[in-house]
Formats: sequence, structure tokens, C-alpha cells
Amino acid sequence: MIRAAKISVSVDKSWLRYLDKLVKKREYKSRSHAFDEALKLLKAKEESLLERIRDGKI
Repeated sequence: MIRAAKISVSVDKSWLRYLDKLVKKREYKSRSHAFDEALKLLKAKEESLLERIRDGKI
């Protein structure tokens, strides 16, 4: 298991309310879990974009 680093972030209150709703609905285990999943999606999107650029598709 990867050990998590503890950090502090500032987010817009509307994002935090949205995040808390997702956690309350048990879409995610915690705020940290939701942030981790969001970062995974962002990384995948970035990697996909870079691959398309390298392949000359955009």
C-alpha cells in the first residue's frame, strides 16, 4: 500500500459542498478518497492528450 502524504489545499466552498455530498452518498469513502480519484482522472486525461499530440492526431 502506498503511504499517503498529508497536505493542505484551499478549494472553493461550492466544490467542498459538492464533495461532501458525494461522501455523504457514499460515492467516496472520504474527501481524501474523492481527491485521489479526481487526480487519477486528471492524470489519465493529461496522458491521453499528450499521447494524441505525440501521435499527430491533434
